[in-house]
Amino acid sequence: MPRASRLLLLLAIPLAWGCAARTPPIDPARAEDPEIRGIARAFEATVQRLREDPDTHWHTGWTGNIAVHMLGANNKGLCHQWRDEVYTGVAPTTRDLGWIATTIVINWGDAGEHNAVVVYDPARWHRAPPLDEAPELGAYVLDAWRRGRADIYTLRGWLSNQRHVTRAAELVDPEQPRAVLSP
Repeated sequence: MPRASRLLLLLAIPLAWGCAARTPPIDPARAEDPEIRGIARAFEATVQRLREDPDTHWHTGWTGNIAVHMLGANNKGLCHQWRDEVYTGVAPTTRDLGWIATTIVINWGDAGEHNAVVVYDPARWHRAPPLDEAPELGAYVLDAWRRGRADIYTLRGWLSNQRHVTRAAELVDPEQPRAVLSP
């Protein structure tokens, strides 16, 4: 490994430690909303499919971001790449259950931008700005980027894990990734 690559890897280690989640993912089997169990199964199947893809090597977290940028080619793992695949994998299940799937971004356009998928029961959760004051009921974030696992958080739990917030979280239309849904 060239010296510059080793140096970048050593610099990435503290960044990865700094991204440790303060609020752990939830156990879908214990979730208040039974629909989240079906969504969790679709999420887990999506992540497994990506991890087993023989043509693409999926990376996770900040060290994965560095690998994607340095290695290119068949390497993926940027948070927006995980978001897009997760959204595609869970959207049919959420629709079948009467839930809505969309995407969320925090620190939009900044170096610490992070993207994930939000699923929610429209009968129990109504978006109201600011998003970080949203109630716990019926809104969950699906975020595979950090660990390459089907991690599910309550919306509030996911938001509490975000450090160095420079721009508040916003819901974004998954079909037009730069079209903001929340005011």
